[in-house]
Amino acid sequence: MPRIPEHTREDLPAEAQDGVNQIAGGVGRLSHMLGELADNQAIFEIYLGKTKALKDHGTFDAKTREAIALAMANENNCEYCEASHTRTARRAGWTDEEMLAIRAGKVTWDPKTAAMTALVRSASSNTGDVPDDVWQAALDAGWTEQDLVEAFAHIMGNIFNNYFNRYARTEFDFPAAPALPE
Repeated sequence: MPRIPEHTREDLPAEAQDGVNQIAGGVGRLSHMLGELADNQAIFEIYLGKTKALKDHGTFDAKTREAIALAMANENNCEYCEASHTRTARRAGWTDEEMLAIRAGKVTWDPKTAAMTALVRSASSNTGDVPDDVWQAALDAGWTEQDLVEAFAHIMGNIFNNYFNRYARTEFDFPAAPALPE
């Protein structure tokens, strides 16, 4: 059961209206996460700020953003985010098999994706510390230093989402992600 009240469009706090429209448009049902975030203006503004910054200034394509999100969701045990990003990663072009491999940390088909997902997993599991060999592997795979700086913004954004959904115990509003093979 969620710990934070979940708002719908009908009972959305007035101060959250514009932000919700920026993120979700003016029609349709809100995701459970967005409805919960809207309960507190401070947390909602933090979410909007990081989302807007990545949208306006981020350079990664949708597939890269979703690979990072899937790896982070798995690393942080956020089942809600794994489910959510399975849907959006599919729209970005990842296959079901590739998404399972990204979540499992077993990317073998693309050195660049493998290096980036290893880097974000390492940062997440080591409170931001990335060993030199993991950093260098990302550079060797073709990522630039600027890309690795931007990766931190995605790491931070995904930690925010992963931790919020675990903290709030956000209920699924779409199918769960497929289980990883044993």
